[in-house]
Amino acid sequence: VMSLPAETRGDRNEVNSLVANRRYPEVMGWIERNAGAAFLYDEVGRLTQDPGSQGKISRFLARFPFKAIFTTNFDDSLARHTSEAGKACSRFSNTRDDISAVDVDALTCVVKLHGDTTHRETIVLTDEQYLAIQTSGDFTYLRDFIKAYFANTRFLIVGYSLSDPDINLLLGEIAQNLRRKTPIYALMADVPPDERARFSLLYNVEVISYKNASGDHRELA
Repeated sequence: VMSLPAETRGDRNEVNSLVANRRYPEVMGWIERNAGAAFLYDEVGRLTQDPGSQGKISRFLARFPFKAIFTTNFDDSLARHTSEAGKACSRFSNTRDDISAVDVDALTCVVKLHGDTTHRETIVLTDEQYLAIQTSGDFTYLRDFIKAYFANTRFLIVGYSLSDPDINLLLGEIAQNLRRKTPIYALMADVPPDERARFSLLYNVEVISYKNASGDHRELA
């Protein structure tokens, strides 16, 4: 957990339990409610700022001929790597105006589905914000946008685990509303065969598993 300010309210054991159980949106919600939104977003902005360095995975993704990169990262590293690879790049957040302007056939698009810390009203981070993006009428445009692309477009999912709330939100949408003929491919670490078979059967997602013995995903790069 972040170094919480001394005046933080609430039971620290509660948030420590949430962290131990990897319930991260609830962790962020707890911090917002007990330490304050300003503290949370200042810390997230500080911790997720683009370091300006070269990342092997980001460099690979930027050079691969994707029409678009949909990311839940808050920083601009992927857009920077794309530009440094010599590709014209359009950047979009998750606002209604930005989403309506996305055109993957015009330029390579980097779409920040969870917003960014420079525009706090766009951020999807806490448990309440995840619930809103799933159910609120204010985000119907974003859900429709995601469904429209995931219904027919070829996708490669990178950087998520089986317990990630983002991947679970997406897979739930696929299972309930989409009937894809073309599989989605997902690069994930250390996924056992039975889980790979379940993903294929329930979601038409073909998981390409790799070993992550080092813990830093260097095998992926």
